[in-house]
Amino acid sequence: MATSKKVIKNICRDYVTIDYNGVIDFKLTLKDNIRNNSISEDDALFILLDLLYQINHGLKYKFFSKNLFDLITDVKKYNKENKKYLKEKILFKKHYYHELKQVIDYIISLAKERNIESKNITIEKPKENIKNRKKLIKTKLKDFQHNDLCCILNLDHTLNFEREKVLKNRIVDALLEMSFDEDKLNNCSTEDIKEILNSNNESSGMRNEEIIKIQNVRLYKLLDEFEDNYKIQLEKEEKLKKEREEQERIKKQEQEREEQERIKKQEQERLRKDAEIKARKLKIENEHLQKERQDIKQIIVIEKEIKTNIGLLNSFDDDLKNNGFLNYSKREKIINTYKSLYELTSEVNKFPIFLKNRIYQEFPNLKSFMEYYKDLINYKNLSDEKHNRIKKLNERILDDEIKDNPEFFKNITDPNKRRAIVIDEKNVKVNAGAGTGKTFTIQNKVNYLIEKRGISPKKILCLCYTGDGAEDLNKKVNENRDENNQVEACTFHEFCRRVAKKCRINKGKTNRRLLKDIIHNYSMKLADDEKLIKLIDYFSYYINSPADKEDINTYDELLNYEKERDLKTLRKKFYESGANYTMKGETVDSIGELIIANYLFRHNINYVYGDEYKSKLIEIIQRFLYSGNSFSLINLELQKEWFEKFISDYSWETYVPDFYLPEKDIYLEHFGIGHSDNEKWLGKDYEPQIKRKIKYHELHQTKLIKTYYYYLEDGVLEEKLEAILRDNGVTIGHKNPKEILDVLQKTNKIKDFDNFNKLIESFINIFEAQNKEKNQFDSFIKMNESEIDGYKRNRQKLFLDIVRDIYNIYYESNEGKRIDHNREVSLALELIQTNRYSASYDYIFIDEYQDINPIRSLLLQSLQKITNAKLFVVGDDWQSIYKFNGSDLNLFIDFDKHFPNSEFINLQENRRNYDRLNHISSRFIMRNEKQEKKKLISKKRNNPNPINIVYYSLNPKSNKVLKLYSIILRIAKRNPKSRILLLGRNNNDINEFTNKNAIFQSFDYTDKIKCLQNPKLDITFMTIHSSKGLEYDDVIILNFKDKLNGFPNKIEDDSVLRFLKEKEKCPYAEERRLLYVALTRTLNDVYLLAPTYKESVFIEELSNKHKVKQLSLRIDKNLEKNFYKPHKSNEPFDYRKTDIKCPNCKDGKITVVRNNMNDPPTQYTRCSNHPDDSYHYNGGPYWGDLEDYIFIEKCPNPNCGGVLIRDYKKDKLICTLNRQEGCKQTKKINLDDYY
Repeated sequence: MATSKKVIKNICRDYVTIDYNGVIDFKLTLKDNIRNNSISEDDALFILLDLLYQINHGLKYKFFSKNLFDLITDVKKYNKENKKYLKEKILFKKHYYHELKQVIDYIISLAKERNIESKNITIEKPKENIKNRKKLIKTKLKDFQHNDLCCILNLDHTLNFEREKVLKNRIVDALLEMSFDEDKLNNCSTEDIKEILNSNNESSGMRNEEIIKIQNVRLYKLLDEFEDNYKIQLEKEEKLKKEREEQERIKKQEQEREEQERIKKQEQERLRKDAEIKARKLKIENEHLQKERQDIKQIIVIEKEIKTNIGLLNSFDDDLKNNGFLNYSKREKIINTYKSLYELTSEVNKFPIFLKNRIYQEFPNLKSFMEYYKDLINYKNLSDEKHNRIKKLNERILDDEIKDNPEFFKNITDPNKRRAIVIDEKNVKVNAGAGTGKTFTIQNKVNYLIEKRGISPKKILCLCYTGDGAEDLNKKVNENRDENNQVEACTFHEFCRRVAKKCRINKGKTNRRLLKDIIHNYSMKLADDEKLIKLIDYFSYYINSPADKEDINTYDELLNYEKERDLKTLRKKFYESGANYTMKGETVDSIGELIIANYLFRHNINYVYGDEYKSKLIEIIQRFLYSGNSFSLINLELQKEWFEKFISDYSWETYVPDFYLPEKDIYLEHFGIGHSDNEKWLGKDYEPQIKRKIKYHELHQTKLIKTYYYYLEDGVLEEKLEAILRDNGVTIGHKNPKEILDVLQKTNKIKDFDNFNKLIESFINIFEAQNKEKNQFDSFIKMNESEIDGYKRNRQKLFLDIVRDIYNIYYESNEGKRIDHNREVSLALELIQTNRYSASYDYIFIDEYQDINPIRSLLLQSLQKITNAKLFVVGDDWQSIYKFNGSDLNLFIDFDKHFPNSEFINLQENRRNYDRLNHISSRFIMRNEKQEKKKLISKKRNNPNPINIVYYSLNPKSNKVLKLYSIILRIAKRNPKSRILLLGRNNNDINEFTNKNAIFQSFDYTDKIKCLQNPKLDITFMTIHSSKGLEYDDVIILNFKDKLNGFPNKIEDDSVLRFLKEKEKCPYAEERRLLYVALTRTLNDVYLLAPTYKESVFIEELSNKHKVKQLSLRIDKNLEKNFYKPHKSNEPFDYRKTDIKCPNCKDGKITVVRNNMNDPPTQYTRCSNHPDDSYHYNGGPYWGDLEDYIFIEKCPNPNCGGVLIRDYKKDKLICTLNRQEGCKQTKKINLDDYY
């Protein structure tokens, strides 16, 4: 039976005492009795619980949760297994307690068993809060009256405020020294304190010594001390007060004296200044009077001079307004004629207003003369927006001439176009936006000169850039003219040939293939070993143009940029796209890895790229598990579990090093560490991965050699790699460069030579277009030495060496009987500059002048110099898209620098496009601040959305073709006879829309596209470059992909072309102009076909900034089902051979076979060598599209013999044995790598 509470309380009194300091003493007998079982454990627990009640009544709110407190009160047993003995002393205080660990642990364990929450228990003794007690005492004493204090202290004199305040503080200190706790003070009233302080007996509950402390003797003593101190303090204060007053008096006297001095000085200064001002005024008045007398004398002289030249002054107005259009020569003549008069009259501006008015009154036309003459000097051109009287006068003169010829101008509504036709200036530039009628302006200008000005047609020369343009212009300007009275209209090259012919220089027919043949034969017939090695070095290491560092911020961005480059290894290209190797591992991830792979191949070092690391330690353990020993008898599930645990602890699931050199058992990693801030450049996770890879090789005791990205930045990657390989005992061999070159040239799949030849051709064409000298290559090489990027520096040096060698051959070849078309222009220029050619032209017209290049500009300057002809050029800087061919936009924008004193006119009326399209395209092109501002105006205003974005999905690939067909159906529904133009950024953009489907078909011999579903539709495809100058009813622009060769094309210029062309500040400046050309080809609507994934930055800009709407179109579901053409083959079998070796014979290739003899045809994969031999590979059925064999990869599952093919539904690769044998192997694919 548990002891009753009364007994427990008695036990508590017997065994527990509480001293004054708040310490609970547990007598040893309590602990002994528990040990000796004289008191049961239950009783001991109740003793403790009751003790807790006594210590703090509010224990359950401070110490335990409600449920736990209830549990404690119900405890009946004490678990002997968890028995803990109590400490001898437990510190106690009101709100917090020292941890009663032995008891509390047990109580909490019981709480857990009953699912009752407990709080964290910490009991500790807090510090005494003296401030609280002092504050409380002061609060109690606040009610004390002055008389009460006197009464308490038996004082017979009155306390002042200071003494009363000090006395109260002393009483507070005295009460604090007494054993009053806060509870006692809380319950004590002011009257109680008075009674305590006045009491002399023990009835107050206080000890005698405590009462004595507060009695009168001590207080009188304290008060006497205070009074003595107070008197001393008063004396000190009085003394200090007198001292301060004396100091203040002295200071005040000093300040008064200083103030009097200051006022005296101010008065003296004022008198001095007044005197100075008076003197200055007198001087100014004298000077003014003297100057006025001088001005009057001068004005009298000027009046006499003007009267002498009054006839000249009166004739100015006639010369100005009756002299026709004031072109540069007329303006210069007038300026020179009246220069002395203007210099004389300009002095009038220096005189006071009353004198100026006097002379203006005497000569009423003088002010007008001065204003007009000044505007003559400041006149620029008709396009200048600043107010100018001569500009207004010229416009009025032109408009009057137009009014005099109403019949001629009845069909021309644009006022600026009319002015361009009648204007007569030495050099005129007409900036004409798309659809404003550039050729129309030239045609009418020529007709006006012949019909109205009487200019002979033979005195007019019209030059164009293309044969079609020249033919069209020739037809228009010579319409209804006889053969003997024709305007000369031709291309620049034709004109240059005529110049040579007139000078009796017979170079025969131009060899248009001369440069191409020289470039092609250079590599084919190269015998010089040093030059051959340079060429192979270029193809091995420098075939790719590097990214511009200012466009790249991180290593991942660099890799994403480089992945769209040609990163196929030389070994892959050498063996016909990897025929002797598997596809895997032959396309690397970066230019750095490409250089390493090609170096290894060229130096006969066998390597494996991108193969999974196979740990020898793991192989040994696997062999042990399956060797048949006693351990292998363990349950297979346990073996698998143990092995997987080992792998997770000591290995990655898959680790793929960059390179492996099997002959030396060496692994090679190329790390992306650069010179810059690597945390920003690589990201936070990259460097820990490097350390993990290094530690991984240390753990498995395999050799790892390392190269770094900064080797590439410094241009020393090949040298560093060779040194590292030699240090690790790798033999450096050499593959015959001639053999490499011969094999690459014979491989039709390799585009390196085409790209290389085009780059060389473009470089030399621009070099020629800029009329550079041969020795300019030395300057380029010197410029290249300052290039910071080592890879770019090495690449450009190698390229310059090669291109200079080719250019020397080209230069010598042009010295023969036939010349290249570039040399036609330079030859004509030489003949004109040496005065061997003479001609008589009054007017020279140039169409599409925005495409001018430096050598043609120089040709025009030279031709104008010998003929004194007037030059009239028409162009649009917004449509300058032939920079790759040497055109220089600056020659158009800065026309007046090359042809001074030019007149500028902007054509504004656009008759082709809707106003909304003009607005969007103009804002789009003007993102490039270098472009000249133009405001195009169109009367076609009833189409709110002339530009529409149509999105297609990449999966399935038929979706984009079906979306294109939906757009064409929409156009045909509105106008069945609409002429539809498909525009591509590149020539091959149409291929993905016409390749083996049942909707569209293209032909090699024409640019027409046949719609198989509606053959009557008029559809044409061409590149944007080819479309310039043309217009169609509706336009559809293809290939808005965010890719290297998308739109915009991100390979705007190879870095080597920077020696010849300055990079524009605006990103994709030429591509932006190219899109402007594409948008403005339409008479009605233009449609932009873009993917939903990775859309072009141009689509984002048009959509977000220019609010171009998205057009949602449905596709024909029936046509989607029958998208691909039914296969018609005369052969019983169709084969599509992959580059994957047969895993059995190691010789044949895995091939997709379609058996056309079955109905419907069946498809499967077999070995190419022995398709009917069971020894060779049999990969099971193939249910994909036959042309998707490009996706095929060997299934990586070692226990599977299938291959991975494309699953259209999920855009991933799945195993062909998935259906038969349940192989679950899959692989995600990125369609951007294939499309």
